[in-house]
Amino acid sequence: HSVPTALSGHSIMIGPVTVPLIRVAAAAFAVLIAGGLFFFLFRTRYGLAIRATAENRQNAALMGVNIRRLSANVYGLYAGITAMSGVLMGGIYSVNPEIGLRYTLFAFFVAVLAGLGSLGGALVAALLLGVIEAFVATYGGASYSHLAIFATLFLVLLVSPRGILRRGL
Repeated sequence: HSVPTALSGHSIMIGPVTVPLIRVAAAAFAVLIAGGLFFFLFRTRYGLAIRATAENRQNAALMGVNIRRLSANVYGLYAGITAMSGVLMGGIYSVNPEIGLRYTLFAFFVAVLAGLGSLGGALVAALLLGVIEAFVATYGGASYSHLAIFATLFLVLLVSPRGILRRGL
């Protein structure tokens, strides 16, 4: 069952297309979080500390970063974003015990295709996998979309083990 929200029954018209308001809210949330995280990670001292810790924990600690506090705060931020994403997903899709597996695997595939440490690669990989999945599901059947994603993952890793943009850690 999907979870009813204040946005569930409403929709807006974008040209000739009717879009449920909950999907608009989810898209806006995704854009705001992505932009906010990008700004936070690359334009603040705390973001610099997070990136330094991800690169090398020992060096970050030597530079005065409190690794335990930073890690706890990052996990808290992650938990908050995940919880809000779950709330929005529950308003769009039916909730069942397996709902997380599909999105976790998709996120894992995006991370593998992008290459470690490549934010641009993550965007390209997510768009590529989304387009491939939608195209194959539309023209070949939904059961073949998973096969297409696995084949894409295999081929990209065969050609470029470091990721799509060949930049990573």
